[in-house]
Amino acid sequence: MRRNKILVSTAILVTVASVVASILSNQLFPSIIFGAIISSILLGILAVTTHSHFVTLFTIVSVSVVRNISIFAFPASVIGIDPNRDIHVISRIVNTGTTDHLVIGFYSEAPFYYLLAGIFEIVSNVTHESPLFVYSILMGVLIPCTSFIIADRLSNKKLANLAALFASIITLGVKFAYWPVPQTLAVLFCYIIFVLWIKNRTNNREMGISLVILGVLVFTHKVPLLFLFFSFSTVSIVAFASNYIYKRNILYWLSVCGIMLAWQVVVSSINNTVIQIVGLFLGLLASLWAWENDAQNVMLRNNANRHFPGVFFAILSGLFLIVQWIYATTFIQKGVLKISTLFSWRDDFAPEPINPSSAAAVDPGQLDFLYHYSETLLFMLGVAILLASYTILEQKPEPYLVSFIGIGLVLTGIVSTDPNAGSPFRFLLFIIPLGAVIISINFREKLPLKSFSGTQALGLIFVVLLLLFQTSSIFFVPDYSGTPRSYLDQSEMSAKSSIDEFGIDGRIVYTDQYTTLIRTSPDPDLNYKQSENLYLESSYSELEKSSYILYRDEKIIRLNGNWWRLKWGSNMLDRNFSRIYSSGDSHIYITDA
Repeated sequence: MRRNKILVSTAILVTVASVVASILSNQLFPSIIFGAIISSILLGILAVTTHSHFVTLFTIVSVSVVRNISIFAFPASVIGIDPNRDIHVISRIVNTGTTDHLVIGFYSEAPFYYLLAGIFEIVSNVTHESPLFVYSILMGVLIPCTSFIIADRLSNKKLANLAALFASIITLGVKFAYWPVPQTLAVLFCYIIFVLWIKNRTNNREMGISLVILGVLVFTHKVPLLFLFFSFSTVSIVAFASNYIYKRNILYWLSVCGIMLAWQVVVSSINNTVIQIVGLFLGLLASLWAWENDAQNVMLRNNANRHFPGVFFAILSGLFLIVQWIYATTFIQKGVLKISTLFSWRDDFAPEPINPSSAAAVDPGQLDFLYHYSETLLFMLGVAILLASYTILEQKPEPYLVSFIGIGLVLTGIVSTDPNAGSPFRFLLFIIPLGAVIISINFREKLPLKSFSGTQALGLIFVVLLLLFQTSSIFFVPDYSGTPRSYLDQSEMSAKSSIDEFGIDGRIVYTDQYTTLIRTSPDPDLNYKQSENLYLESSYSELEKSSYILYRDEKIIRLNGNWWRLKWGSNMLDRNFSRIYSSGDSHIYITDA
């Protein structure tokens, strides 16, 4: 008992100390990473040795929440370009009380992410820069708790706490906690569905909650319903294929499907959106009634009662997906185009390489992708290997768990072949807590370690490497050494705010990509422009007269989506232009007096 108290106290103390060290050093790297590594080791020891499982889970969640909030709240600006835009969208919603006239693409029609943050702002009375931290808290709580609940059902509480620990430090989960986007909220809803379906899917209450979540997802994000549809369809197909189905049942259901198809053709021909949506759900209810009243399916349901509810949820996910893409939003054309491009080979994705005179590309070459995403690729590989070993060498795991993970890995692999399709790791974000479960339950027979074998040693070495790769990832903190910072510090924010005081009057402000996109007001900064010639070639040819240059003394910057290490500094600008403002390492110049 005393040892447990020491481990808990030390883990919390180390986390707090890392936060304090980051504040004193004015940089998140490397103190937050060292704190995560040390606290993870301490909590890992606690997880596999203690009988106080609730205390362990509470400590894991507390450390995760403190780390997320400390990273989110550290900079003067919001971390990331999208979250920076989002706080102004939320501000507009709170001030006007409506989502009308929002120009945010798909999310103008599906604004639940912004509405929830706005409600949190009103209820908690926080500032406009703060409401997004509600997602940092929710990610810190729900990711480890999801892993704990599922792993506890499949194994025991020791391994459940280990799964919670793994889930809390996986890089993607940490990144989207301090860099929240609409998908952050969407995956949290999916985690709840995972728990409901893996823990108990036959209860009407669980089905009702799942239906409500599907309805909310329609107005949250465009990917989750697609992911759920593929996942439930996959496990349903596997379930049907693995059970004996009478020929009569097949003919019966073919006739039911034919009737439903004919019904849908009739409904679709009616030029009324409300009637079409109602018709979809009436068709679904008729199918459910046919299933419940088909006497020939009694034995089938008895033999596979644990699997076939997924059939109906696959249908529901598909119907809600149709409602979202066609009726609630206008995403259908863009969505179909994105999906179709994934299955067509193109060789024109890579941009033409350039070799500027005043900057060098960071991590050039074919290994750039591997370097940037090695920790995520290791996670994918580890989950795939452990899933295979657990499925083949030991008892088969819960079919829905396998389906969710499998679809996540497959979609990640497919999307990674086309950079224009978006970030491939958005799909991997869905399965973070499930991958942590698979990793933990591979130690079902190996913990506690009464006799240490070579296999156990290899397994533990793999887990230690996994922890180290995740916590030392360049995306674990937004200011990792050798990368451009994903936020502005106080001096940089002050410099950008001061531009307005000079009275731009339509004059252009040349700066780097990140500073260009970060807003200091709800209205877009239309006068900012990133200058490729200035930063990469030290050329002033494109600079207009009587314009401004806002220079941040950062050696590595973003420009046109790439990272560049500059070969020059502010002294070059001092020789050619008049400096009219300085704040820390941020300087403002005017091209002519």
